[in-house]
Amino acid sequence: MNRYETSLPERIKYGLGDFAQNGVFTFMSSYFLFFCTDIAGIGLEYAGMVTFIGRMLDALVSPAAGQCLDRIRSPLGKSRSMLLRLALPEAVLLAACFAVPAFGQAGRNLYYLVIYSCYSIIYAFSSVAYSALLARISGQRADRLSLNLFKSLGAACGGVFVTMTALRIVQTAKTPQQGYPRAACVFALLLLAALGLCVQGTKERVRETGQESRTRSSFPDSLRIAVRCKAWRVLCVINFAELFLYSMHTQSVMYYAKYYLADESVSTLILTMLQIASVLVAFVMPRLSMRIGCKRCVILGNLIWCAAMLGNLLARRQLPL
Repeated sequence: MNRYETSLPERIKYGLGDFAQNGVFTFMSSYFLFFCTDIAGIGLEYAGMVTFIGRMLDALVSPAAGQCLDRIRSPLGKSRSMLLRLALPEAVLLAACFAVPAFGQAGRNLYYLVIYSCYSIIYAFSSVAYSALLARISGQRADRLSLNLFKSLGAACGGVFVTMTALRIVQTAKTPQQGYPRAACVFALLLLAALGLCVQGTKERVRETGQESRTRSSFPDSLRIAVRCKAWRVLCVINFAELFLYSMHTQSVMYYAKYYLADESVSTLILTMLQIASVLVAFVMPRLSMRIGCKRCVILGNLIWCAAMLGNLLARRQLPL
C-alpha cells in the first residue's frame, strides 16, 4: 500500500461531516419531542410513539444502508457519492419535521409520523455513509486515529453550536410556532454546507479489489456470523442501553427545565454542558484507551454516568449542584 498522510484541511473537512450529522442529531433528539407536544399540540403518548418508530426505523435500515453502500459505483467513491445524494433530502426533511401544517389533529398526527419516519431513514443512510468514509480515506492506523479525533471534535462542536444557538434562534421570531421552523431551516442550511465541504475536501483512497468484491458475504450470512460472536452481542446490548439512556436524557431536558426547574432557558446550559464535556473527552480518550484499554474505558464511562445520574437525583432543584 502506498504511504500517504492526510492533510490538515482534509481532516478538518472530514470533521465537518460529523459537525453536521451530530448537530442535527442533537437538535432532533433535544427539541423534536418537546416541539411536538408543547408547540405543535401533539399528545405526549402519540409523540413518543412517533419518535420511537423513527428510532426503530433508523436501527432497522442501517444494515440495508450498508448493503446499498457496497453496491455504489461512482467516480466520487461509495461514501462521498451517497452523502452527496442524501444531503438535500436530509436537509429538506429536517426543516419539514419542525413545520406546523394547517391540518386538523388527525392530519397533523399523520404528518409528523410520516415526515419523521422518512427523516430517520434518510439520516440512517447518511450516517452509515459518513461512518464508512473514515476507512476509505486512509488505510494507515495513525491517519485513522487523527481523523477520528477530528470526527469527535466535529461532532462535539456541532452539538455545542446547536445547544447554544437553538433557543436563541427560536426567540428571534414572534412566536415559538415561527421560531422552531426558523431554527430548523438554519440548521438545514448548515447541514448542506458542512456535508458539501466534507464531500469536496476528502478523498477515498482505499478501494476494494475485485477479489474482495466477489467474496463479500451476503447480509444474512454476515448477520449469522455476527450473532455467533459473543463480543458483538455484548457490544450491541451496551450500545442499546447507552443510546436508550442518552435519548431519555436529551429528550427530557426541555421538560425538566420548564416544568421542574421552572426556567426553560436553563435547558441551554444543561445541554451545552453535555456537549462541552464531549469536546474535552475527545482529547483524552485516545491516550486513555491506549493506556487502560477500550473495555475499561467503557466500564469507567458508564460508572461515571451512573454516579452523575444519582447526583442529579440528590441535587433536586439546587441548580449549582
